[in-house]
Amino acid sequence: MLRYFTVYGPRQRPDMAFMKFIMKSLRKKPITVYGNGNQKRSFTYIDDIIDATISSINVSKNGEIINVGGGKINSIKKNIEILSNLLGHEIKIIHEDFPKGDVNRTEADTTKAKKLIGFKPKISIKDGLEFQYEFVKKNKELYNFWIIKLIIKLLFYASFENADLRNANFSGADMREVYLVGANLEGANLNCINHEICN
Repeated sequence: MLRYFTVYGPRQRPDMAFMKFIMKSLRKKPITVYGNGNQKRSFTYIDDIIDATISSINVSKNGEIINVGGGKINSIKKNIEILSNLLGHEIKIIHEDFPKGDVNRTEADTTKAKKLIGFKPKISIKDGLEFQYEFVKKNKELYNFWIIKLIIKLLFYASFENADLRNANFSGADMREVYLVGANLEGANLNCINHEICN
């Protein structure tokens, strides 16, 4: 089993952090950062993930759990600096509270990956972000606002359809629409959501 650490790169989902940072920054809109931006992750470029996945086919041992990470951890703040240099202008940041339950640091120990599948990440975070930025810049038509909104809506639709949401608390959730087809909402708190329930 491969355990992927914070995957990014071209064609990333539009609701993921790097993609949101790039799309908003290209329109010179402020981005949202939760906490002070010092949280660190083992960001891993998609090509390195693909290489590790293909190499893992030859692993003969069953039940192995192998970490696949970018090799060097980086902070959100540092990555924003990299994007700012690519864009050629300062990125405006809106800071919001750090989410409860989130972690300040993740770091992949890739010792086993190197030993069992010969994994060694090739793409640095600087190069990876540049590749992702250039892809988005050249394919802006794929990221029109209405398309993004539709994709996110479909993601939430799929997540909540027929779900058991008894006693769930959605108070203050940052969503404009939530589709809850067939969901069990007994005791759920739907305050602060402009929700539409389809029966």
